[in-house]
Amino acid sequence: MDVIYGADYSAGELSPAELDRFTTYDLRFLLRYIGWPDNPKCISHYPGAYQKLADGGRAVLLVAEQGTTDPAGGHDAGVAMAQRALDDAASVGYPDTLPIFFCADGWLSLAGIPVDTAMSYLDGAASVLGQHRIGAYGFRDFIQAAKAGGHAEWLWLCGSPPDDGELAQGWPHLYQWNGAHIYPGGLEADLNWAYPGVLEALRANGPAPTQYQVQPGEPGPAGPGEPDRPPRPRDSVANGPVANGSAANGSAALSAAAIGTAASGTPEAAAAEAKQHADDAANSAADSRQQADAAQAALAGVQAAGSAEPGWIYGMVIGILGAALLALVVAMVISSLTGSRVVPTDVASATTLILGGLIGILAPTPTSKKGSGSGAKPPAR
Repeated sequence: MDVIYGADYSAGELSPAELDRFTTYDLRFLLRYIGWPDNPKCISHYPGAYQKLADGGRAVLLVAEQGTTDPAGGHDAGVAMAQRALDDAASVGYPDTLPIFFCADGWLSLAGIPVDTAMSYLDGAASVLGQHRIGAYGFRDFIQAAKAGGHAEWLWLCGSPPDDGELAQGWPHLYQWNGAHIYPGGLEADLNWAYPGVLEALRANGPAPTQYQVQPGEPGPAGPGEPDRPPRPRDSVANGPVANGSAANGSAALSAAAIGTAASGTPEAAAAEAKQHADDAANSAADSRQQADAAQAALAGVQAAGSAEPGWIYGMVIGILGAALLALVVAMVISSLTGSRVVPTDVASATTLILGGLIGILAPTPTSKKGSGSGAKPPAR
């Protein structure tokens, strides 16, 4: 099944050039937060960012979210959120034909939010924007209820990927892959994809698709039983520019050329895939070299620590041997005063050992642990 890849992110803003340089996936649409211009996660925090991204050839859809339990406030909370989102969206030039997504960023049951309350939240938003502009983002309990009751026109699912039966029913329209993050421009982002006909419907200001053509056994970007498997890059991706309408004409002019299906199996596609594999291999090799260098540096540090000879040990040993030597000299003096002209053998032996130890400690030691015949060479510069 052909899909179009996109991304959502909240850690900052990306420029069209940064998105263009990210080649792992061809990101043709973006989902950005709205409603709090003072919050860096919102696109309205960055003057002109929305228009630059739209003019750069990507569809930009807006998301209204304050916290993970927004729907708990029911109808009144939905009204307030929609009004806030509508005002902020207008300030950046967002077309009034495109949807705004309202979120339940967690399972309703785990958050203790009744499904009816969550649906009332969407209905409150619809009373401000109209039901045709309501998008719902969340896990299955939120999205399925929104679909079944007609509380949202556009459905954005997270969690486990949809199965063939769900896709055959025409939902979701967007899916957020939760297996890992991607990093366009070094910024953490979630990978998403749009299913066939979704961007076409947005371009035409029409209703959301209600069914997809699903072939039994046809591989998708990721299956419901393998949420951690990364989607294959540029596998069944529709390429080309996608543009939002400007505030001047108020239209959602999503370029038809952008969302046309790319031919699969062409030499160009094969070359792009081969280049991507080569880039991935080069990145892996670079990572391996960095890890090897770090390990070598750590080993050198350990060896250096092991070869270091702390001075306080020398001082202690020299002090002990010096005291012993002094005691032996005193013993020899006493022996001579008592009239004995022969130094006892054990005293002479002890003196010899102590003197030998002092010479061994105080003698200079070579700076290298390697012998002269090791063949070691200085490091190349």
